[in-house]
Amino acid sequence: MPANSPIVQTIIDDTAWLYANSQQLDNKEDHFRYFTEYIQLTKTKRLERCETLCAILSPQYYQLSKANQLLFQGIEWRLEHMEES
Repeated sequence: MPANSPIVQTIIDDTAWLYANSQQLDNKEDHFRYFTEYIQLTKTKRLERCETLCAILSPQYYQLSKANQLLFQGIEWRLEHMEES
């Protein structure tokens, strides 16, 4: 499934709103920028390495790891397109 698919983008919206507080709900674009910056800060080489090792050890974790990768790709796609507009 591509990162720019409507399904992935809907999941990204839903995930972003899970972390929103009531003040952030007033400005969806500002909150989404905050959320994507936070996600990018937490995406480190060490975390990627840990996810890779866990995925090797556990087939169930592999599926979760793939879902997280798709989420990150969708966020990156969204950021690129937000900056263009």
